[in-house]
Parts: sequence; C-alpha cells; structure tokens
Amino acid sequence: MSRHLNNLKRLGTKLESRYGDSDPVVLEVKREIEAIEARDSRPFTPYRDFIRAQSHGRIEPRMSGLLAA
Repeated sequence: MSRHLNNLKRLGTKLESRYGDSDPVVLEVKREIEAIEARDSRPFTPYRDFIRAQSHGRIEPRMSGLLAA
C-alpha cells in the first residue's frame, strides 16, 4: 500500500468518526480512496518487458491511438 493511500485511509477514518459517514468531505475522501485502489489494482508490466513484447507483437498497447500517431 502506498503511503498516500495509507494516509487517506487514516484521514477518512478520523473524519468519519468525527462527522459521520454521510458528510460530503467523508464521501469525497472515500471516492478518492476507491479511485486510487482501482488505479493500483491494474496489472503492471515493466517497461523493458513491454518493449520486448512489442517487438514480438504479443502485447497490445493500452493507448493504441497515441502510439499509432
């Protein structure tokens, strides 16, 4: 877990205990935590492996429109 995500979770817990779970700030922190967790859950391919696979034609680029230009 990243330090930033850990700090956000701690902040969310403190805010929720102080203001309740329906407070707009608490809900915003929860949305941010969910966004970071979703982003971090994507599989990661090291750059070297990505380039090697590209030369063999095994991996489709995620941003094919940007790479084709």
